[in-house]
Amino acid sequence: VVTTIGLGLAVALCATLLGLAVGYVVTRLAGAAWLTNTIATLSFLPFLIPGVALGAAYIAMFAAPIGPIPALYGTFAILVIAGAAYTLPFAAQSGRAAVGQIAGDVEEAATMTGAGLARRLGRIVIPLSARGLFAGAVLVFVKMVRDLSLVVLLVTPATPLLSVVTFRYASEGFAQFATAITVIIAAISVVATLLARRLENAAQPWAEAR
Repeated sequence: VVTTIGLGLAVALCATLLGLAVGYVVTRLAGAAWLTNTIATLSFLPFLIPGVALGAAYIAMFAAPIGPIPALYGTFAILVIAGAAYTLPFAAQSGRAAVGQIAGDVEEAATMTGAGLARRLGRIVIPLSARGLFAGAVLVFVKMVRDLSLVVLLVTPATPLLSVVTFRYASEGFAQFATAITVIIAAISVVATLLARRLENAAQPWAEAR
């Protein structure tokens, strides 16, 4: 349970940051249509790759050291990297929708007052797009908690996940154990959704004043 929740949180954070970056570039660089279209298309490529094939590709990439990067197979890091790439389409769509709702005039005014990119992101973009980013993060979290196709080849005894344990019990004929773990996965998903709704309201106190 701890490993599964930790993986979901880590992937949700990484994928949300990537999705925010993709959404910001695609939305704000309206003058470079070829670049924005290319980035938007590339962000949806994981949809075309089956999870098992994507997991096998990451095993081939990180089974041996690559320069200063050590071999990552069997570590928690490869699960996070593969999960962030696998869920990027969901995060990118959420980031694009969230940033697209923010008027560009607000950032232009901040730029005229001397605010840099980091300050604009921290004071304008992220607070105003918090609701959409939270929704995308919850979607990524829930998908990673219950996903099997991506992680089935990446998981080792050092990094057990609930979905893989469920598959193992079901394949060995322990249907009751598999059903019990499935209930745990469903409970985690429901709790995450309810908690995210409370965090959305806390992150946007002005919504309560309406």
